[in-house]
Amino acid sequence: MKVLVRTPNWIGDSCISLGFLRSLEESTAGEVFLLTARRVAPLFKGFGKIIEFSGRRELFERSLSLRKIGFDLCFVLPPSISSAISASLACSGEKIGPEGEWGRRIFLTRTMKFDPHKKRHLLLEYLDLLCAEGLSPKIRVPVLRFEDREIEWARDFLLKTGIDPAKTAAIAPFAAYGSAKEWGIERFLELAGKLLDKGLNVVVMGGQSDRARSEPFKGLRGCLNLVGKLSLRESAALLRHISLLVGNDSGATHLAVCAGARVVAIFGSTSPRWTGPLGEGHRVIYKALPCSPCFKRECPLGTRECMESVSVDEVLEAVLEAIGN
Repeated sequence: MKVLVRTPNWIGDSCISLGFLRSLEESTAGEVFLLTARRVAPLFKGFGKIIEFSGRRELFERSLSLRKIGFDLCFVLPPSISSAISASLACSGEKIGPEGEWGRRIFLTRTMKFDPHKKRHLLLEYLDLLCAEGLSPKIRVPVLRFEDREIEWARDFLLKTGIDPAKTAAIAPFAAYGSAKEWGIERFLELAGKLLDKGLNVVVMGGQSDRARSEPFKGLRGCLNLVGKLSLRESAALLRHISLLVGNDSGATHLAVCAGARVVAIFGSTSPRWTGPLGEGHRVIYKALPCSPCFKRECPLGTRECMESVSVDEVLEAVLEAIGN
């Protein structure tokens, strides 16, 4: 059997979907192909044959070219109509995915209704797609698959920079989805300063688009700013060795979880019941206010109270407890 998986577009959702792919491998002996956006493709290394695309036009062109492979089954994880269209172009067999955007149903052979209130973890929703096909998946924690050379590179990098991984906390202040998810640069700066005062190393993580916003961290002596300087897999390999990462409900936080690091995850506009860190040793800080979770990119009230109510000392205490200081 040949199986096609249209993977999520966001880094965080892609990381969570690695648990789905692990379960898929265990549930079927089929050959797995992954149709994935180029920017998140490195996350899926080792999980199947990867077909990359950038933009909707290339997505449809690649999808149409894949039809000759003769897929028996296609799982469509993103909720967009474009992902459903691409599945119909690529696969003549069964096509299953969440209901998602209006109009998707005509392009899929079966749709599943995900919890509209997002009170059930996204991984469990993904696994329901396997159950719908008569498979019996086990819940597997999402993990990245590293090559030995990547692990060695991270060790050498830390050695050259003089950082003791056991006494290091990474911080990820940014969230690509929108400002409603962000705890705030000022708070992360204050937290970094207090961690440095405690004798810990601090590494700042983020993507290329965050470089300008990360400039204030360069003023902190002893703080290593790596924002925009590492590839996705280099960041993950480094996080694999570091004790802990503090971040929002963001791609960097989910990347750390999949890399094997512990996280202190700050939630506000989104729900930890939907995308909380999976596995042991993690800590979630979440104020269940009447207005949260709203799942908006920007705070509808303009107050960001769900994030503003989380104090620096509260996060500091969680970090020190997790690291063992």
